[in-house]
Amino acid sequence: MRGLLRGWVEATLLRGSDPARLARRRDRLVRLAVKLDDRLRQLTTARDGLPEIQSFDGRARLAISIGETEPPWAHTPLDDLHVPGMITREERRYYRYLASFYSGQGEVVELGPWLGLSTVALVGGLLSNPSFAGKRLHVFDDFVWRSAWMDKWLEGETEVRKPGNHGDFLPLFEHYTRGVAPHLLVEKRRIVLYDGNDAVPPLSWTGAPIEILVVDCGRTFEVNEAWYRTLSPSFIPGRTLLVLEDWKTHREVPVQWYNQTKQFTESKGRALRPLHELRDGGVATFLYLGNAR
Repeated sequence: MRGLLRGWVEATLLRGSDPARLARRRDRLVRLAVKLDDRLRQLTTARDGLPEIQSFDGRARLAISIGETEPPWAHTPLDDLHVPGMITREERRYYRYLASFYSGQGEVVELGPWLGLSTVALVGGLLSNPSFAGKRLHVFDDFVWRSAWMDKWLEGETEVRKPGNHGDFLPLFEHYTRGVAPHLLVEKRRIVLYDGNDAVPPLSWTGAPIEILVVDCGRTFEVNEAWYRTLSPSFIPGRTLLVLEDWKTHREVPVQWYNQTKQFTESKGRALRPLHELRDGGVATFLYLGNAR
């Protein structure tokens, strides 16, 4: 169905020659294709059933939600946070919501927190969950500042100074996450060699089971394969949730070659079961089912 839809979109775009008209038609068709793709994924995912995952208080069941206007996390409270970040308000609500389903069977890990907006939102939810008592969130980043695209996110900030290009921004992360610091285990690690992180040691893991993994460390197939290779032996089949921050970037127009996160998840076949896609932001979450194909 998706192949037929793609062919129809391409054929339709070729009709006519006016650039402005083609651009408008392209945008309408892309929006339609997204809606159809969302609906198809909802139907396909719902058809096969879902392992029972309850919130810690037993009040909610983790359910499938693909691009809904009123998802289960729509009314999750938001904290008033002063942390620069690239995630949306819906994503912040979602992190708090997802934390209520943590059971304590494994660890919670975050790759690529940047300055900690997602970190603080996630920990805020975890601290309301008694299953997190005595635990800490494991945080990994190379903490290498890339001025070309990071500087703009600190415009207007007066209490901190931007590092120079390839400088260490771990102190900035520590500044913005100081309120939750006792609940973090932070390590400077690289996922792959990239733009100034040559001296940073590679990602490693203790071998402890992982129950929730939040990934925001790159979009290429290579970087996703790298963290998956290191961490997946510690995933719990039927329990581990993989939250992929950049998954929906494959919908960017024009298409960018490096937006390969969807290709990565599709390469895992039935090992990754789609559960959630947010409307506002790039997040999609998958349930790890094991090495089935």
